[in-house]
Amino acid sequence: MGVFNPFKSRRDFPCPVRLTLNVYVGCAFGCRYCYGQTYIRDFSIPRAKSRFSELLERDIELLKEAGLRPWISISNSTEPLQPLEEREGHTLYALRRLLEEGFPVLLVTKNPEKLCEPSYLEALSRGEARIHVTIPFLRQNPLEPHAPPPKERIRGVERLSALGFDVGVRIDPVLPQVEGLGQNPEELRELVFLLREAGARRIYAKCLRLMGRLKALQPDLYSALKPFYRDHGIWRGSYYILRDEAKEELLLPIWEAAREAGLRLFTCTDRVNLPGALRCEFSPISPV
Repeated sequence: MGVFNPFKSRRDFPCPVRLTLNVYVGCAFGCRYCYGQTYIRDFSIPRAKSRFSELLERDIELLKEAGLRPWISISNSTEPLQPLEEREGHTLYALRRLLEEGFPVLLVTKNPEKLCEPSYLEALSRGEARIHVTIPFLRQNPLEPHAPPPKERIRGVERLSALGFDVGVRIDPVLPQVEGLGQNPEELRELVFLLREAGARRIYAKCLRLMGRLKALQPDLYSALKPFYRDHGIWRGSYYILRDEAKEELLLPIWEAAREAGLRLFTCTDRVNLPGALRCEFSPISPV
């Protein structure tokens, strides 16, 4: 496990320090916008970690000895419920052990239907768990070639919410509408209301950071987005980040829909002037 704070700056990254457990290396879903591919070698070849359970037990003991019970995020750089889980079961093992040892867990996934299997439901019931389901698009999108369809993910949100689990949805990333890539306002609005009907408790939304390494890894995606990010963003050494006013314009339909739907909106790393929007659910409640 490692400290979860990918952007380092406390201004850019408002969450308090917590730990992240990346259960696998690489991912089979192949989402073309994924940040993981820019810093993990052979990201498209998912593989299990050797001695996983042994090393997890060691980390659990070290945390217990130090008297620490931080939130543990599973997982920020790979999908924890990708097909590899069928064979390895490392995510199920981690959920069982961490929750029964008293560690609160945040699980981030694009495959919530997997969590509806009896063994995962039993594991999740052992302690304090929150589930974040990532659904950036209302319909199947070529930017997520191998991920479960959005309708299936929404169905997973509904099933888990009906069982009483704390489920939020990440509309992440939000992309500008260039060359048919980004979400349109009507799509985002419809998605928010579907999520409310499915029982989602919160919405999390933030805009894509255009990583420089995507130029080599996803050249057509990078070339399509670069003019917009160059004109409306700032280069931060290894990536483009949009200016606040551009983020506000892209996030505005989600903010408006969330207010109408009675859902709390969190914008994480995006500092935007949208009244009532918050930055991090793990920090003291304060506006953006």
